[in-house]
Amino acid sequence: ADHPPPPASLPPLGGLRRPQGRLAAADALFAEAVRLCRRAFPRPHPTTAMLLHHHADVLREAGRLDDAEKLAREAVALYRDHPDWSAHEARHAEKVLADILSGVETKP
Repeated sequence: ADHPPPPASLPPLGGLRRPQGRLAAADALFAEAVRLCRRAFPRPHPTTAMLLHHHADVLREAGRLDDAEKLAREAVALYRDHPDWSAHEARHAEKVLADILSGVETKP
């Protein structure tokens, strides 16, 4: 409810949940969703920030901490620049970044 609806060209956001044991598929799906969102919204948008930190979390789970950190930092910066966006998602982005910086990986 805190986010404007995503562009029609994006896959349904409910489908962006991480498939169990299929991190490569989730990575590809999030990467494409971020790309489409950036194209649909050239200016900063809360959906882009949300996709970025969720993608970062997938990369963290896959052990790709450097790639994850870059996306998580971008998401956190977007939320800090836009305090009117979802506080819940902003806190989640900060948690994802903290987990990445501490090297937390999910056990398979």
